[in-house]
Amino acid sequence: MAFEIKQKGPDKAPPRVEDKFDDAIHLSLALIEQRNMKTRVTLTNLKTGETLNEAQIHEAALSVGPRKRRPEPEVADSQIG
Repeated sequence: MAFEIKQKGPDKAPPRVEDKFDDAIHLSLALIEQRNMKTRVTLTNLKTGETLNEAQIHEAALSVGPRKRRPEPEVADSQIG
């Protein structure tokens, strides 16, 4: 599925699209936390058309949990110096 993140207001930016719900929620939450007070952030499921406002994004972030760190690729000893 695809999720569109929009910022509305003075700090308006082009819409962003994320494929995974978890990534979309975490990005939306980060935009909310760093935004200007007059800017609003919404998250829309492009398949169903359902739109989440900021309060719903905060609630969804609680159910998704903290952002997972992706494991770093291991480097073979032969590739080091």
